[in-house]
Amino acid sequence: MNAHTLQHLAPGQRGEVTFTLGADCQFGKAGQKVTMAVTPAETGDQLKTISTYLGGYKNRSFVQDVISPPVLVDAEKGKRIDFAASNVFQAVDPTVGRTGAIKEISHVNTRTDYETTEWALGAFISFQANAEAVEQYNVRQVTAKMLLEKVKLWRELALVQELGTVGNWNANNATTLLNTYQWNGGTNADPLKDIQALISASAQMVDLLVMSPDAAFAFFSHAKVIAMMRQVKGDEAQPEDVARSIAIAQETMRIKVAGLPDILIAPAKVQDATTGKFQPIWGGNGLGGNVIGLTVASGMSEDESSTHMTFRTRGMSGSGIVTYEYVPLDRGLNKGVMLQCGFGEARFFPSNVSGGLIKNVLQ
Repeated sequence: MNAHTLQHLAPGQRGEVTFTLGADCQFGKAGQKVTMAVTPAETGDQLKTISTYLGGYKNRSFVQDVISPPVLVDAEKGKRIDFAASNVFQAVDPTVGRTGAIKEISHVNTRTDYETTEWALGAFISFQANAEAVEQYNVRQVTAKMLLEKVKLWRELALVQELGTVGNWNANNATTLLNTYQWNGGTNADPLKDIQALISASAQMVDLLVMSPDAAFAFFSHAKVIAMMRQVKGDEAQPEDVARSIAIAQETMRIKVAGLPDILIAPAKVQDATTGKFQPIWGGNGLGGNVIGLTVASGMSEDESSTHMTFRTRGMSGSGIVTYEYVPLDRGLNKGVMLQCGFGEARFFPSNVSGGLIKNVLQ
C-alpha cells in the first residue's frame, strides 16, 4: 500500500489493498497474496465521547414537605407558642349556684425554645473540568442539583427516624406490632383494626397515613381490607383503582379508601453504602416498615396543630433554600468554583397526641 492510497482513506472508512509478495518475508512466502487493511480504529477517534447520549438516575419524589411543612422564619433562634390541648378537650363543670362564685379558668399556652441547625453540602468544580466537559454535560447545573437532592435525602431519612421513634410520641399514640399481628403473614393481623385504633387515639383528625410501597402492598392484599373495599365498591374494581394499584411502587401518590384518611405512598429509596442494596426509606420487607398517621396543619391557626413541623430560616435567598458559589483562592493556578447548597431548620412535634405510629407492620 503506497502513501497515495493512505491519503485517500477518509476517517472511519475501511480501505483494503491486495498484492502478491515478490520474495519471502515476514508476511509470507513469495507469490502469496496478502491483503492489508486500514480499520476505523486507525483513522478515527474511537475514544471520543459522543454527544447524543447521557444517562443517570432519579429518586422517587420525597414526601418531607407534606409530612413536615416548612414554615419560614427570620431568626435562627427564638421561641414558639403552642396552645395546650386542655383548652379544648378538658371538661370543666360550669355549674354555678344562684349566689355562688363563678369558677375561673385560664387559657394555657407554652413558649418553647427553638434553634435551627444548618444542613449543607458543597462541591468544587475546576474551571478546566468545566471547560472540557462535553456539550450535553452541564457540570455546574447537575452538580448543584445533586447537592440539593442529597441534602433532601438526608432530611427524609431524619424524618423517618424522628417519626418512627416510639419515645417521640405520647404513649397512647404509638404501638409496636408483634409477629403474629404483622400485616404480611401474621396469623392475627388486622390492618383495619390497627388503623382504627390509631385514629381513635388521635386528638385531632388524621389527614394522612404514610406507608412504604411494601406496607401498602401488604395492606391492600390483606383479606380483611379486600372484604371492606368490596363492601364499598363491589367485586368489580374501577379502571382508575387498577391503575393506582399497579403504580404503588413507582411514584409518590395519594390513595383514597372509603372510611380511612388518605394513604400517602412514599417510594423513595436509599442505597446502603456497604451492600449496595436499594432500600425503601420508609421501610420495606425485612426493615420493619412503619405506618405514620399525621395531622397536617399550616402552623398559622389557633385551631389546628400539626403532628410534625419544620422551622426554616429564610436565608440569603429569602426562600429558605440557599445556594452559593465562589472561587476559592487555594485551589491551584487555574482555580475553579465552589458550589454550596443547603438550609437551616429546626424540626419538632407541635402535637405528639395528633396522629400516631404503627411500628413494624412487616415481617
